Amino acid sequence: MGKRYLLAASLICADPLNLQAEIERLEAGQIDYIHFDPMDGHFVPRLGLYPEILQKLKTITKLPVDVHLMMSDPEFYAPVFAKAGADVIMVHAEANPHLYRVIKNVKNLGVQVGVCLNPATPLSVLDYVLDEIDWVMLMAINPGIVGHGLIPKMLDKISELKAKLANRN
Repeated sequence: MGKRYLLAASLICADPLNLQAEIERLEAGQIDYIHFDPMDGHFVPRLGLYPEILQKLKTITKLPVDVHLMMSDPEFYAPVFAKAGADVIMVHAEANPHLYRVIKNVKNLGVQVGVCLNPATPLSVLDYVLDEIDWVMLMAINPGIVGHGLIPKMLDKISELKAKLANRN
């Protein structure tokens, strides 16, 4: 039986002054994806990675990069990160009132699209978009805050999503 999971490592915890060495270590560890966290200081309470870093990153690795837009206006920023080299762009359901439109617009950029849900956001938000997306990311912590622990109840939410996906037609 083949591998049933993908491993992604977030660059938000990497040493920014030794990024190439960090990427080489991830490649040696056979990571599947690099997880890239742009943050706007508005949707989440801190600033994160920017498109120029992604652009340079794509020159030093062939690993695919999933971009997790923790931003209030993902529709505006998605084209910027797609142009910089994103392979996947994930948007928060909570970040905009027009999730279906944003998903379609991201798909039109030629990248895979995913939807992220904050811990308190119900899975039912996915009911009308699940057939349109390639990825779902369930946040097991409050986004944009590095270093705090997993919210235990999120393990139940992960199980609920797995069951929801298994029961699809």
